[in-house]
Amino acid sequence: MKIVLLGGSGDLAVRKLLPAIPKKWVVTAYGRRKTSWGNLVKRSKAKCKGTYSAVNLLTFNWNNTLNTDIVYCALPSKIYVDVLERMPLTKNMIVLCEKPVGHNTFSAKQLIERLNKLNAKVYYIDHYLGKGILETFYFMHAANPLLNNSWHTKYVESCTVYMKENATAKHRAEYYDQTGVIRDVVQNHGLQLLAHVLLQTKHYTQNTSKHRAQIIEGFKVVSSTVQQYEPYHNKKKVPTYAELVLEHKKWNKTTFKIVAGKGLNKKYTAVHLKMRLPQCPADFCPVSDTVILELYPTPRVQLQFYTGTKKLETKIIDLPLNIKSTQVEAYNKILESMPNTELVINDKEIIAQWNVVEPCLKKRVTKRYKRGSKK
Repeated sequence: MKIVLLGGSGDLAVRKLLPAIPKKWVVTAYGRRKTSWGNLVKRSKAKCKGTYSAVNLLTFNWNNTLNTDIVYCALPSKIYVDVLERMPLTKNMIVLCEKPVGHNTFSAKQLIERLNKLNAKVYYIDHYLGKGILETFYFMHAANPLLNNSWHTKYVESCTVYMKENATAKHRAEYYDQTGVIRDVVQNHGLQLLAHVLLQTKHYTQNTSKHRAQIIEGFKVVSSTVQQYEPYHNKKKVPTYAELVLEHKKWNKTTFKIVAGKGLNKKYTAVHLKMRLPQCPADFCPVSDTVILELYPTPRVQLQFYTGTKKLETKIIDLPLNIKSTQVEAYNKILESMPNTELVINDKEIIAQWNVVEPCLKKRVTKRYKRGSKK
């Protein structure tokens, strides 16, 4: 398989894409930084063969024929359409576009309209779809009557997605200053996790992206807050932390939350489902059961049950899962699956995601937190 990597010297390419590209693939990378393929291999620990050229992608004179199978856009979406429109693409080529696609709903629709006119197959990437734990978790609750019979708004009181990072945005300053936490992870990863939780058995194996889009369309933000850690690397008021409370038209008795941020006290990614208390005296069953899907640091499922003791103790059943979980492994799984498209996103899902978070995009930072202090 041959792949052209646009933005080949950027942070995303070096930390995640180059080490994820299969060993037998051949890479032709282009970027703006003056470096060499050998230096990129050293920095990224890539195992594939390839070449690198430092060029201005917006003025570079592409050859009449582009000898490749895949074009990967690891570029800001505001420029990758301009680059792609100048390339000699063919109907057999696959174009993979990195998130976020656009800056809001309006710009995303404009970009997608232009991308759909390209002479190639265009798909959108969210590396969370390559995390094996999501598939494992889905089949676990879908095939297990103990969980499946309770997978309903009647029994689930709340569902909270946590995407916490102790790292700051400094190493991605140029990118992060233009996006902030909602555009960076909430609009895509956060809603992806919620959609996976609500997927039904009949929707998982065929047209999965279509059904995820329908699920996401059912969400509405009830309230939201944004904050910024201090000291930030410049004086811009860029949201680095967000809390969104959502409701869903079908799961109308369940409260949904997305909590995401940088510069926090730890790195933790998980989905917590708090089950509703059964109809019994409060002193007999005072603590709710909880199902936890943990993606990081340890891929696992935890079932937290009330044991009935006077001390309100709970028993945790820990189910470690020996599956691929790192970002590099997730990207590798998606690339290895090509030309299969079950692990990519379609344009309807992109628009559905933007529609949900659109009311939050103009939220201003009114509160700050000390870096490393917020839990």
